[in-house]
Amino acid sequence: MSKTIEYLRCALVGALFAICGTQTLAQSNPFEAVVRVNDRVITAFEIDQRQRFLEVLRAPDTSREAVIDILIEDQLKLEAAERFGVQSTEGSMQVGMANFAAQANLSIDQFLQAIGDAGIAPETFRDFVRVSLVWGNLVRGRFSAQAQISDAEIDRAVAIGEGQGNVQVLLSEIILPLDPQVARTNSERAALIAEMTNQESFSRAARQFSVAPSRDQGGRLDWVPLSELPPAIGPLFIAMQPGEVTAPLTLGGGQALALFQLRDLRDARPAAVSLSEVTYMLVRLSDPTQASA
Repeated sequence: MSKTIEYLRCALVGALFAICGTQTLAQSNPFEAVVRVNDRVITAFEIDQRQRFLEVLRAPDTSREAVIDILIEDQLKLEAAERFGVQSTEGSMQVGMANFAAQANLSIDQFLQAIGDAGIAPETFRDFVRVSLVWGNLVRGRFSAQAQISDAEIDRAVAIGEGQGNVQVLLSEIILPLDPQVARTNSERAALIAEMTNQESFSRAARQFSVAPSRDQGGRLDWVPLSELPPAIGPLFIAMQPGEVTAPLTLGGGQALALFQLRDLRDARPAAVSLSEVTYMLVRLSDPTQASA
């Protein structure tokens, strides 16, 4: 596995976002941007609200770090949905909210009142439902558009949507340093690389410009289980076709830019073993009345 992929897995914060303020600063201004995900920001208010909401739902992990990871993943899911023109209508939102509230035997208004008593704004609930709706529609639409879909392809789509470890991605990478003397040039170069759709062009750029050890292989990496990537990276690839490149991702708090090209994606589960041979024996009885139970 590439050292860059290992770095991304172990240092989620550096791969897709930069921390923009300390916790103390965020507490003084609840709408201070705490996390930046591409062109979007996550505020201290959103983190606090989602944390309270998950606590009400008795989620298994409601730590600040876990909540930030979830919100980052939500932003990437929304970005992927927007890329494919998938949106939630007010009607679908009402149905989704009603179905969720019904799990607690409450109406939407009763549910909003209950979470309001815990200091949770209605928008927090709406945002939670919206992500679930658009992501579900994206995953279904992404694969239902095919003329014929096999059971294996359906399993693969579900596995991707759930981020299961049996899904693997085949990537190529380019790492560009952001030292002051080359920062502007490499930022412009990264924008051009992000528009590439040809694997050979990406490989040539990797050999010429990348500082990662994989440059000698044209940036090509081995198959990587989706589960070994940072939780926020998976949604990027469900919205990509082989050959497409991610937007530039900031590494190490602004020390470098990373771009990844999706070469392939597969379900690595072993094929089901079928029964190919049955051994049996026939016993003929001279008098059927002699057969005992």
